[in-house]
Amino acid sequence: MSNRLSHITLHCHECDHRGKTDYEVLVGELINFDKLNLSNLNTILDRFKCGKCGEKNFSLLDATDELLFDMERNILCEVCDLEIPFPRLSSQPGTRVCILCKDDQENRQQQGTVFPSVPVGMRGKCPRCKKNNKTGIVVVYRNSRDRNYFLGCSSFPKCHWSSDDHAEELNK
Repeated sequence: MSNRLSHITLHCHECDHRGKTDYEVLVGELINFDKLNLSNLNTILDRFKCGKCGEKNFSLLDATDELLFDMERNILCEVCDLEIPFPRLSSQPGTRVCILCKDDQENRQQQGTVFPSVPVGMRGKCPRCKKNNKTGIVVVYRNSRDRNYFLGCSSFPKCHWSSDDHAEELNK
């Protein structure tokens, strides 16, 4: 772990309180070696609140006061509807997709098949993973037999959730 992630500061926008905490205690799985783990960002941020006033309107800063996340200025990924961390926004100004979705799109392009996007109402956490507090998100898969698209969990084979409720829309 780098020095800049040795502790995280939660800065409350409501009461201006700044609370520093150890990386391991507050963040746990959120940041690994300077990279934000997007798959569990929403779950972890839901647990954060100001230690003084209890509000959930805050910024997260690293040990050098570099902004990692800001509840007032968060930008959601157009593909999965999860927050895009500020280190990604800083390195790629104007981006509208998180690093996981970008990698997914590049992989699809390299394979020569352009998959349809996840329908808007289904973007984000996998329903089963959301219920079980796991990290999978809804992605589009293609059946190898009939070549039809369907929705499934990114954590497959750990999570076996899938749905063909949107098959007509995906297979236009």
